[in-house]
Amino acid sequence: VVIPPDRVLTLDGDAVRLAPLDRRRKPFQAIDAFFHSLAQARGATAIGVVLSGMGEDGAAGLRTIDDAGGLVLVQEPDSAVFASMPEAALAALGAEVDAVASPEALADRIIALTAARAAGPRCRPRSLACSRSCAGGPVTISASTRPARSSAASSAG
Repeated sequence: VVIPPDRVLTLDGDAVRLAPLDRRRKPFQAIDAFFHSLAQARGATAIGVVLSGMGEDGAAGLRTIDDAGGLVLVQEPDSAVFASMPEAALAALGAEVDAVASPEALADRIIALTAARAAGPRCRPRSLACSRSCAGGPVTISASTRPARSSAASSAG
């Protein structure tokens, strides 16, 4: 999706909308705006991912998703072309980040979680250690990459 410079992407129920940009807020953080609307629309089922990028955009929005009980994932800064967005997210949320890993590993976690949700009773996103049975056998989602409180930027692959 290409967002016009005078608009912001938001989630309104099940609809993705382009809303007017509020130019009174400086600097404007487009990803934060989307994450705030995602948290409001999806609550505990929201999944926010911050990947490679420049600046601090996404960090405040991830906090909103975390406060709503959603899942917060951040790319390992060492694997990012531009590490400042992942670093800002880790600095802002610290141990509240559910996983820090490569984009591929984060995608695998999202796929496993959504498969677990589809297979049976809803698994709360924060419960990454939950297990649900599905046609292919049990699906286990592990929080092994959650950073320790003392070092928010550390991860295990």
